[in-house]
Amino acid sequence: MLRMNITVKGHVQKVGYRYAIYKFIQDQELHITGEIKNCPDGTVSLIAEGSLEELKSLHQYCKSGVERATVRDIQQELNPIDSRSYNDFIIY
Repeated sequence: MLRMNITVKGHVQKVGYRYAIYKFIQDQELHITGEIKNCPDGTVSLIAEGSLEELKSLHQYCKSGVERATVRDIQQELNPIDSRSYNDFIIY
């Protein structure tokens, strides 16, 4: 089990970015838990917990999957975890 912390920079607020990420997780039937939220500095912060393959798929979608968004940069950190901190995937 892994946790990926992602910070997305660019035009990613007020374009449906958070909802699109949530919908991607649901549509692809990924077993990812975590949270996504807008930050005051204009970035989007994402914490995702799941398998390596699922997190890779999510990371790839974060780069270019949201049509109205313009992603300028993505910073990520991947760490092993013993157990999940989240029971679901939450949009803030």
